[in-house]
Formats: sequence, structure tokens, C-alpha cells
Amino acid sequence: KAGISQAINSVPFLAEPEEARAYEIGLKTSLLDSRLTFNTALFWNDIKNYQQQVQVFDAYTTEQTNDGTSYFTAATGNAAKVRARGVEVDVLYRPIDRLSARLSLAYNDAYYRDFKNSGQPVENGNLTSQPLRDVSGSTLPGAAKFTGNLGLDYNQPVFNGYVAHGNFNLAFTSKYNSDVRLSSYAEVPTYAIGDLAVG
Repeated sequence: KAGISQAINSVPFLAEPEEARAYEIGLKTSLLDSRLTFNTALFWNDIKNYQQQVQVFDAYTTEQTNDGTSYFTAATGNAAKVRARGVEVDVLYRPIDRLSARLSLAYNDAYYRDFKNSGQPVENGNLTSQPLRDVSGSTLPGAAKFTGNLGLDYNQPVFNGYVAHGNFNLAFTSKYNSDVRLSSYAEVPTYAIGDLAVG
């Protein structure tokens, strides 16, 4: 991402551009007379100056209040270093005509390597003298460690060009935090969603 120029209470503040080094190696195969497709990939991303909400010094409010307290506010800024690494697997199997099964799995280890200017979460609202929090080593918000998807699909010609079909899909996501400040109140527990369709 390119850099961002912004004003915080009329004081200029720059979010530095991101720099990323991304590596990926994978395998794509077709087996059993093309009835089985197997794809997998390993990935590793190192990101410098990762852009997101941070806490920055509010010079205007500090000067206007003039009570000996340094004030901070939220703005788009940079987490110094982020790493995301993992593996993805995708399998499609057609054991018989008109029946297919798909399985996809992913492991994603995405975390802050260096992020010392995160804001305090809502449960730390009493820590007014410590507006910044070091969350280095913590998992990024919205980044579940494990996700998966299982699907089955079957179709059968019936009459006059019509086709009866049915499918089932199950999506799985392990727990993750949905708050940029990593509040304990924003933990989303592990869940799965199933869909069944016929037509």
C-alpha cells in the first residue's frame, strides 16, 4: 500500500508505505484418471510498516489542554513488522459420475513481530497514563489460525432435460479476535456453518 498523508487536529501525520516480501511454493496434481485433483501451497509473507489503526501523539489537544498530560488519538499508521505464514490445501474428488466432493483447509499464522504503538482495548480504559500497548507476538485481528470447507455435490438427469441436484457445504473457522485493539470482548469463538440445498 502507498503512504497516506493525513491531518490530526490540523497537524500533518504520515503513514509510511508498506513493504512486503512474499514467498510461495506449491504443487498442483491430477490423479486417478483426473478424478482426483490435489493442490497445495506454502506461503511466507514479511511486511514492514503494516498499515492499520495506531495511537499517535495529539499535539493540538496536549497543547490546548496544557495540564501536564500527553494526549493520544487513533489514526492510520504503521505496525513496524508483521509476518503471515502457513499452508493451504485444496482437494477435489469425483468417485463416480455426477458426484463430487471438495475439501479445502488452511493454516494461517499471522502475527505482529513488532508493534509497540497499539491502542489500549476498551477493558483497559482506566489506564489513561498508558495510552500505548505493545502487542508484539499477538495474532492479527481477523486472522483465524484454521479455516476449512467441506462440500458434496450430486446431480442426476430426470426427464425432459431437467436435472435433479443436491449439495451440502460445511464451512469451519477457528476462533479469532475481531477488534484492531485486540479486546478480550471481541473474541469470536470457533464456529461452523452448514448449508444444504436441493433443486
